Amino acid sequence: MGNAWSCDIDTCRSASGFKTITATAIDTAENITSVSIDVNIDNPSTSSIASAKMGTLPFVSLEDAVVTAGTDVFGNAFYMQSFDAPIGICVEPTASEILAGDLVRVVGDIQTVDGELKIGQADVNVISHNNPIPKPYAISNINLCGGAMGLQQATYDYRRRPIPDTDPPQYERSLGESIGLNNIGLLVRTWGVVTYIGDGFFYIHDGSELDDGNNLGSYFDSIKGIRVAQQCSGMVGDFVIVTGISSCTTHTNEGYITRLLRPTRPEDTLILGR
Repeated sequence: MGNAWSCDIDTCRSASGFKTITATAIDTAENITSVSIDVNIDNPSTSSIASAKMGTLPFVSLEDAVVTAGTDVFGNAFYMQSFDAPIGICVEPTASEILAGDLVRVVGDIQTVDGELKIGQADVNVISHNNPIPKPYAISNINLCGGAMGLQQATYDYRRRPIPDTDPPQYERSLGESIGLNNIGLLVRTWGVVTYIGDGFFYIHDGSELDDGNNLGSYFDSIKGIRVAQQCSGMVGDFVIVTGISSCTTHTNEGYITRLLRPTRPEDTLILGR
């Protein structure tokens, strides 16, 4: 008769729902014995997406958020959004396939990857499937991403800004933070004229004169507009309406954060022509 043993399992970082716990023992003769039990973990939600972004807790426990873009689109990540507030966030789960329309409970750690605040190493429990996906919020180019919110930094762009203590006022092209309500992680819709088509991305411009310092233009000038992370099937000069996730990325050379729109399907870009 072997000695009895016990083990304490911390379930604070597990999403509420039914889980299977398996214990495996190997004796000196390398005989393997496994026992599994099903348990129901009931951890109350301790935070919201807003409090997760504010960084008030070392880890977050969220429930009843709907997935707006799944792991079938973004691989090792998905985006979820609150039903009762215009706020969303990216989640990187430890396992399982998560699809748009899933209602989920999530427990994980707050991380920043490529400038974007995310819930990483997340334990996810799917409550139900095929729930209605919130309609995208219509937003102008200049309001994409918005200003800083807690741990989520603001994006940056170049603008003609006034030089202090000049009379009459003088202006210079300088780098500064974006302003407005933070909407990184939210499902949005914006529009504009295609100003550049690259390999796997393109730029659209609605007249906001946004300049992220991309150096893609002639003589290393910047192409105006916002970057869309999708291959464009249209042409420069086409007017398009694009639906996707408000996101951000780190400037390749300078290290500051710039705006990025991440469509989830090819049909998310509606080409209306010239």
